Order: sequence, then structure tokens, then C-alpha cells
Amino acid sequence: MKYNYTIVIPHHNNPELLEKCLDSIPVREDVAIIVVDDNSNPDLVDFDHFPGVGRKNTKVIFDKSGKGAGNARNIGLTNIEQTKWLLFADSDDYFTPYLSEAMDKYVDSDADQIYFKRLSVYVGTNEPATRHQGANERIDYVYKSRDYDRILFKDLAPVCKFVNYDIVKNNHISFEPIRYSNDAMFFLLVSCNTSKVLIDTNPIYVVTESKNSLMYTYNREAIECRYYAATRIAKVQRKVGKDKYHPNLFAYCYKFAKINRFLPVMYFFKSLWYTSPKYIIKDISACVRAAIKKDYRN
Repeated sequence: MKYNYTIVIPHHNNPELLEKCLDSIPVREDVAIIVVDDNSNPDLVDFDHFPGVGRKNTKVIFDKSGKGAGNARNIGLTNIEQTKWLLFADSDDYFTPYLSEAMDKYVDSDADQIYFKRLSVYVGTNEPATRHQGANERIDYVYKSRDYDRILFKDLAPVCKFVNYDIVKNNHISFEPIRYSNDAMFFLLVSCNTSKVLIDTNPIYVVTESKNSLMYTYNREAIECRYYAATRIAKVQRKVGKDKYHPNLFAYCYKFAKINRFLPVMYFFKSLWYTSPKYIIKDISACVRAAIKKDYRN
């Protein structure tokens, strides 16, 4: 069956939040959902009453490999039937009511990617958070300036966008089989094959913020995984002439310092190697200014 929209959702140990995510997706004949459970703990998940099972146009896949969200998304991709638009959601997030209106509005669009704004809340309290602010500021800037490269090559997150599925299928794009930052290369390659972009300044998605999130994980494996993913991003950006949007690799030195005081030295010199020479001074200066302000976000 051909759908207009297919939404892929990886899941791990959050059935209540997954159910909330699914409830936020309109039940429509032209919308398919693929949920891939990544080896959830049976002590935390009731597999006899798993969210999405029995829902119309919803396929639930149970993967026991435990290889993370990137692998789960790849499994979702291999189970897509015919579709025009591809969306991704994290199981602990959810969509706004604007999703259905946007689906009606853009169903026949000839764009390759359509970007939307987002909101953010704290898990448990639903109080407004700040995790959406940087992305929304970028949306506003691009909407006014039409500098689409700034969003194509900087916003490499999997959510808040409609992606023309033909780009993924025709270019055989898949997620990196790594536990952290597995989505960045996927969306960089999608952007490298994108010709037409649309910007919609309405929020379509709500990002939840929790201290248990993988984005707040500080151990050597996690930081190294993110760091080397960033080096691969920088390499491709340089190859396609978009290295002005490269990630600042020197910013990882502070994160490594939380693990071992000697690691920043090693990764400083690695970053000298991976960074285009014309941006080294600029990137180091940005990190120094951030350190002075005690703002160590990457």
C-alpha cells in the first residue's frame, strides 16, 4: 500500500512515553507508523500490551540485538512500504496538533525537505524547557535570509522535518551503526542530495528534556563516539565545500576533561588534524570565549 507519510520511531524502555507519542499522531489512511523496540527490558515493558500493537497502519517490530537507535531506525527503513514523506520521532517526544494540518498542506509539495519549529518541556512536569531555542532561532534566521545551507548543514537532528523518501531510497542512505550521534551522517547525506527546501515556522514537535537522556551521558565511550562522528561530518562537509558549517571539534576538550584531565591534550592535537586550517584559530577562540562565560555547549 502507498502512504503519503511514514513515521519511524525507535523505542527503548519508555512505553508510557511511547504511547503518548503515538497518541499525538493523527489516525489517517495516508499515514503509516513503524515502531522498532530496541531490546527493552521485560521488567519495565509489558510486551503483552505494547503500545501501537493493533493500531491501524502501525507495524511494531521487536529487535533483540540491542544495538541502539541507529540500528532500530535502519530496521524501520527496511520495513517501509511505498511512501512519499519520511518522518522520525523519538519515543519520549511527541507531535503538536499542527502535524495533521501540515500533512494536508504539504502532501503534494515538490520540496526535498521541509523544516518546522519545535517546543520543549521537562519530563514529568511538562514545564517549558529551553532545548528548542537554538533550533528555532536557526529556523527564524533561515526563513528571513533564505540561507538554506545554514539549516541543511547545521541541523542534522532526525526530528522536526519532512524528508522526501526518494532521496533516502535512491541514494541508499542509512544510519551509522553506532550508539551515539548515529543520525548526523544520515541527515548530512540527505542534505547533500537536497535541491529544494521549505521552512514552516509553526511548531510541529515537542522535545522532552531529561537528565537521563543520552545527550547528557558523559563517559569516555559516549564522548569519543560523538567526537569521531563529528570528525566524519567535518570531512564530508569539507569534501562538498560546506566546511563553514563544520562542528567545532575543540569544544569536545572540555567534555573529555570531565573524564580525565589528560584527555583534552590528546584530543586538542587530534582536532588540529581534523579541522580545516582556516578555521582552527576561529574555533579555538570560540572555545576560549565559551570557557570564560562558562558556557561549554558544543
